[in-house]
Amino acid sequence: MTITFLCRILVAEIPNPPSSLWQKIRFFLQNFNLFPSIPPSTDQHQLRNQRISTRIFIILLTLSLTVLILYTSLVNSTHTFDINSPTSTQYSQLYSNYPQTLTCTCTNISIDYGKFIQVNYSLHQICTSIFVNHTWIDYLADARGTDVFYDDDFRASGTFMFQALNAFCQLSNQTISNRLTQFYSSQYVSASVTSLQVLKSQTQAFVSQFKSSITNDFLLSLLTIRTTTQSNSLFSGQLTNYYLVRENNNDVYSYSVWYGNCNCSSSATCAYESPIYDPSDSVLFTVPGIYAGCYIIEALLQSDLQCFYNETCINKIQSYFPYYLSMNLTTLDVSLLVRFSMSSTIQELIDNLMVEKWNNATIYDGYYNECQPSKCSYSYQGNQTISNRLTQFYSSQYVSASVTSLQLLKSQTQAFVSQFKSSITNDSLLSLLTIRTTTQSNSLLSGLLTNYGLDTPSNSIYVYSYSTRYGNCSCASSAKCAYESPIYDPSDNVLFTVPGIYVGCYIIEALLQSNLECFYNETCINQIQSYFTYYLSMNLTTLDASLLVGFSMNSTIEELVDNLMVEEWNPPIIIYDGYYNECQPSKCSYSYETKNGLIYIITTVIGLVGGLITVLKLIVPRVVKFMRRKKEPTRPEAVMNISERIQVLKQQLKLSLQNFNIFPSIPPSTDEYQLRNQRISTRIFIILLTLSLTILILYTSLINITKTTDINSPTIIQYTQLYSNYPQTLTCACTQISINYDKFIQVNYTLHQICTSIFVNHTWISYLANARPNDLFTDDFRASGTFMFQALNAFCQLSNQTISNRLTQFYSSQYISASVTSLQVLKSQTQAFVSQFKSSITNDFLLSLLTIRTTTQSNSLFSGQFTNYYLVRESNNYVDSYFVSHANCYCSSSATCAYESPIYDPSDSVLFTVPGIYAGCYIIEALLQSNLQCLYNETCINQIQSYFTYYLSMNLTTLDVSLLVRFSMNSTIEELVDELMVEEWNNATIYDGYYNECQPSKCSYSYETKNGVIYIITTVIGLVGGLITVLKLIVPRAVRLVMFYIRRYTVKHNAVSPSIQT
Repeated sequence: MTITFLCRILVAEIPNPPSSLWQKIRFFLQNFNLFPSIPPSTDQHQLRNQRISTRIFIILLTLSLTVLILYTSLVNSTHTFDINSPTSTQYSQLYSNYPQTLTCTCTNISIDYGKFIQVNYSLHQICTSIFVNHTWIDYLADARGTDVFYDDDFRASGTFMFQALNAFCQLSNQTISNRLTQFYSSQYVSASVTSLQVLKSQTQAFVSQFKSSITNDFLLSLLTIRTTTQSNSLFSGQLTNYYLVRENNNDVYSYSVWYGNCNCSSSATCAYESPIYDPSDSVLFTVPGIYAGCYIIEALLQSDLQCFYNETCINKIQSYFPYYLSMNLTTLDVSLLVRFSMSSTIQELIDNLMVEKWNNATIYDGYYNECQPSKCSYSYQGNQTISNRLTQFYSSQYVSASVTSLQLLKSQTQAFVSQFKSSITNDSLLSLLTIRTTTQSNSLLSGLLTNYGLDTPSNSIYVYSYSTRYGNCSCASSAKCAYESPIYDPSDNVLFTVPGIYVGCYIIEALLQSNLECFYNETCINQIQSYFTYYLSMNLTTLDASLLVGFSMNSTIEELVDNLMVEEWNPPIIIYDGYYNECQPSKCSYSYETKNGLIYIITTVIGLVGGLITVLKLIVPRVVKFMRRKKEPTRPEAVMNISERIQVLKQQLKLSLQNFNIFPSIPPSTDEYQLRNQRISTRIFIILLTLSLTILILYTSLINITKTTDINSPTIIQYTQLYSNYPQTLTCACTQISINYDKFIQVNYTLHQICTSIFVNHTWISYLANARPNDLFTDDFRASGTFMFQALNAFCQLSNQTISNRLTQFYSSQYISASVTSLQVLKSQTQAFVSQFKSSITNDFLLSLLTIRTTTQSNSLFSGQFTNYYLVRESNNYVDSYFVSHANCYCSSSATCAYESPIYDPSDSVLFTVPGIYAGCYIIEALLQSNLQCLYNETCINQIQSYFTYYLSMNLTTLDVSLLVRFSMNSTIEELVDELMVEEWNNATIYDGYYNECQPSKCSYSYETKNGVIYIITTVIGLVGGLITVLKLIVPRAVRLVMFYIRRYTVKHNAVSPSIQT
């Protein structure tokens, strides 16, 4: 039409076309009429109106099409493309081209770090050298012979120093290994694929946070042990912090050691370079970089390893030992140093967990394969404890699929902070409790002799210990014996009792029972100062009672410690703008009920009117014609039989078909040639329309289609039924994508029966302490039994407290899933979570215990039971210490020396050996090698009791073999402790709880099926209008063109034939 219009303009500009063709075109355009009346009018006025309408229609249509074409070709539009299940290579290519608009939704939104992060590390070479090997340590213990050295002589302390180095290497390696397991099970949460560059930078941040966290935790644990050791002024068996002197009354007193101008009573870090003396006490050699001090570990931390990079220095050291080592010693290699230097102190090594080098890698394919993007879319245009844990807390992730309201965020934040405070408090108290209980269980001697007294009979060179009593409480049965601290005059009369301050078996145990009431009172402080040799020159300001918020003046130190010494927690500050800016919602959607808008109505009507008009044009005239047909008057008809009627109908039908014409000319033509063309066009049109409709109907009815069905707010029963029918295609989006474990996981446990038996009860422990005879050998069961069962009780309490604390944290962990997880998958995942939980708490507990055990041995702390050292009075009344040996095993080189615990008669003959119970250097070390077989046997228990001064009045019930599940009668205590004393674990998955928390808003599932009748009918109706229009445009013109050429060919052929005949 546009071409026709343009031709019309051209014709108007050419008044005298030069040929008859132009005359025809001009005539055609002048008389072109798209709106002829039916029947055709001869009224010139009507014909002119019709032609004007045609020209206006063409002009408007041309303008509309021009504007539409220009707009669609010039306007910038955003094209969005989807790629299903893209490969990693495809994603990389797409990201390089469309980094700003590419989004690929992850099928799995939470991925374990272990799937795509790999962390490797290399410890300092000292950890793999001969110098932390047992061969070297034994050499240092054995090669000194029986010679007695000064306590600061390297030959006396060297074996413990290298045991400590070995311990630091083991503990560092074990700490990293344990925490790596936990780190790898942490989850990376992302709803869409993260690019390689971003993932690398995030991985770097995760690993940095991991290294910082484990280092801080390890150093804090070590610092806790070091400070409690010093605070309790525990006595070193090497006499490095206290020395002992026998006075005239046969009692032995302790005095703190000085290192230069530094006294061990005021600081544990007093130290100087370790000397080697000759027999006349002159310094032969000072070992460069190696320090001696109050505690071996404190001195070691100030030392460095420079001597052990130098063969001459090592040989020099060996030359001063009575026995030379035959093995080859290889010096440390300077070329292997990366982050450290030869002069780096052990403290610097420990501050980096002994790690020389870290290596971490991001495995992008591993991440991408776990993410499993289902689809990619892209578009284009044409306090130290509190401080450490706060750092970890701040790095925790808050997961939410949509923006959380301010009110809800406030309540959730309050819950997070409460959980944080509870967690750090419980962990800190548990760490302190572990140290306190192991200290008492090992009966470690206080250098101030607060838990044991020492004396030596005038007729003996040996020093003996006896447990101190505070009132009616003996330190042998309880570490908590205490009374208010007195101040004595020279005649041992009490001058003053400091109010609220207690003294007891261990300084820390007494301190925890004390309060600070005296220090709120200036008179009390001045009274205390008056009993010192001189007043403090500085002004002392009393504590201010008005600053008390959570505590009172009478609050005990234990109450303060139970609250981490925090007077007041400030309410958490919720920075909602910060949360919202980090959330960065890409889109907000909301819905409401309304009527369709005018634009929508118009566009919908325009889209449907074409097909509707065509269908109505076909149906309405025929229906009206049928309904309004005239009733002809009844005429007498000849009677015809059925065959005659059929014959007549055939003739009528044949005639109707022969003359059927849907392309009549206007006005109707009588030209037989035109009528023939119209009938041929009609038949071709019907055939093509029939074939097209047949193909369309067959295609839409036979093709397999994927039908997706949505179910809003499905119940768990509906979900279960749907999952059983459509497990592969069912997806139910969770309203809440992060769910606390406690909503669907329940973990129960049963401790070993020893933990609920009489044998860890205070009644039994007190009986063992009070019913024992006097003057027992240190390895006699009656001497060590009370401490052994205190240790057993401690293991039970610590295990139970550890599990309880960590269960609280475990239950607050979040399970993250964007869609409902099936029961089978959730069960397997729950099993994995619980297994990881058990492994994690067991490893952490054992590492904490191992840290205490190794530092105790490394510091050569003295057992008040004389199980690792014994004391001898020298001729000058000074007291020296000597190692105890157990069956050719020396406590100086190993803490695990042990043998079955005997019971002696007064003539030192063995009356009975307690089966399964061991005696050794430290009570805990011996206990770990023991088992409980005797306690399953009534005869054995009675046999033990028969050697005490009286029987326990209460009934003793033996342990029950039938209650054993995972352990046996011969299981060692170490085997029990390795399982946290747990006899049986039981865990359950509560699927209803999970499903109710997930709250799926909608479930969608798809399946293959055929199109329904309604769909087929609507599709055919939707397409038939356009199909008829196209066929009506094409078929008549194609027929006329073909017939024109056929007729032309026939005329030409007929014209040629006569000339040939002529």
